[in-house]
Amino acid sequence: MKRRAVGVLVAVALTLVGTLMLVSYVRGADNRAVAGEKLVDVLVVAQPVKKGTAASALNGKVKLERVPARVRPETAVTSLASLRGLVATADLALGETLVRGRFGKPNSLDVQGSIDTTNLVKVAASFDLERALNGQIKLGDTVAAIISGDKEGEPATRVVLHQLPVVAVTGAVASEEEKADEKAKTTASRNGRVTVTLAMTEAQAGQFIWGMEHGSIWLALEPAQADQSGTGTVQVGSILP
Repeated sequence: MKRRAVGVLVAVALTLVGTLMLVSYVRGADNRAVAGEKLVDVLVVAQPVKKGTAASALNGKVKLERVPARVRPETAVTSLASLRGLVATADLALGETLVRGRFGKPNSLDVQGSIDTTNLVKVAASFDLERALNGQIKLGDTVAAIISGDKEGEPATRVVLHQLPVVAVTGAVASEEEKADEKAKTTASRNGRVTVTLAMTEAQAGQFIWGMEHGSIWLALEPAQADQSGTGTVQVGSILP
């Protein structure tokens, strides 16, 4: 029995030694394979990234790695600065190499901020500047639609629709980044109007179009933390009791 036990121990030891030698050989082969090759930097996803995430928000979610030049994708990203103003056009998986083709302008996808607008209808409407935050509404904002009309023969106003994502704006007053674009600077001042495209449910679309056709609408910038309580119908009795 002792001889058999010793034999088993020797066999196990030889197996472990053989495994270690094999691992060592494979690692050595890998090192020999890349010996003399040029290594280049690439950015790799260190934390999963959701579609629509701005490139400017990727600090801490990506890391720099060095890989052989022969396996580096042609459009690999080495600096987040090169993605300024862009967002991820798809979910990015852990360990994925960042490439330029996975990023685009915010209006190139159906995600605005944190709201997925894929299954929402899009409605465009033209407003006088003062009815749309003086033309300062921009892509990615969320707005409330305040609708005025007649109720039982009396004028009435109510904040009807909340948190509507802005998916496009044309004719707006130019932002600081857009001031180099002469067309952006002059469109609003020339016609005094701005066209805003909003994403909403079909039920909301019916209310919105009713307001445009039979009443009037003001758009108000509405952040996620806005207090929506107490938004009842306002009539003359509410203002002048």
